[in-house]
Amino acid sequence: MLPLFSVIMPAWNRAYCIKKAIQSVLNQKEQNFEIIIFDAGSRDGTAEAARSFNDPRIRVEAWAINRGVNFARNRAIEMARGKWMVLLDTDDELTPDAFEVAKSDFKKIDKQVGLIFYGTKDVKTGKMKSFFDKKRGEISYEDWLGEKNLRGEFLPIARREVFAKEMFPENIIGFEKYFWLIVAQHYKVIIHNTAIRLYDPRGENRASKYILKEEYAAPRAKSYKLFLKRYGEDMKRVNPKLYAHYLSVMGHLFCLAGMKQEGKAAIREASQYDFGFKIGGVYLMSFLGKWPFRLASRIVARFS
Repeated sequence: MLPLFSVIMPAWNRAYCIKKAIQSVLNQKEQNFEIIIFDAGSRDGTAEAARSFNDPRIRVEAWAINRGVNFARNRAIEMARGKWMVLLDTDDELTPDAFEVAKSDFKKIDKQVGLIFYGTKDVKTGKMKSFFDKKRGEISYEDWLGEKNLRGEFLPIARREVFAKEMFPENIIGFEKYFWLIVAQHYKVIIHNTAIRLYDPRGENRASKYILKEEYAAPRAKSYKLFLKRYGEDMKRVNPKLYAHYLSVMGHLFCLAGMKQEGKAAIREASQYDFGFKIGGVYLMSFLGKWPFRLASRIVARFS
């Protein structure tokens, strides 16, 4: 019998936390699942830690080269046999009733629902990390694009079929939202504020800890550029201030990477949609070289 759930876990140097994540899946009350771990070139024994569990439902694939999280995630999805894909980070955990909650919801939805977003709590404080404008229900492509009804951290569970024609873009760093917006254009998307994911903000490899680091600035800026190339016109229409924010971040990253002209151009365009104190300050910083952006990035990383 094919599993109901395939837990998708891309991993890179996660030996320090992956066992806890795996154990949270093994502890589920609903046991009809498999775990797919794709180790992208770890050097700390991540694959060995994952293989230490004596459970045939755990499948581990290890590559010698790290080609990015989206590459690893896509390969794990290709290996999966389940009906629903659960995208779990290796430094997070599931609540013991996570699959029970989801299975109950599956009985209430139609086949046009391709994606469900569940709530997330901070593993230490118990506070919600997901911010919903409504407790549950359907959200549109425009809502998701403009971050009207869903912000913060969440757990996505996607129907297998949504990956048939297109998967996570492998030329982009991160940006899960890029793919989820594709899904929202073709399937119904449901939000559910029940928290079934436990989030650890102290994770060593959290995006917030490297997103503004200088060595990642150029590829990250180009990722923003690709995102806005596909969704920018729609975002301008739905939420101009959010569009300005994305442009401002892209401009910051270009300046941090030493690509001053590209950075200034992005920030100038941002000011056309939201010339507030923040964007005005970023624009002034763009005349001073890399050092103010380097300082700002260190401050953000320090308090993330």
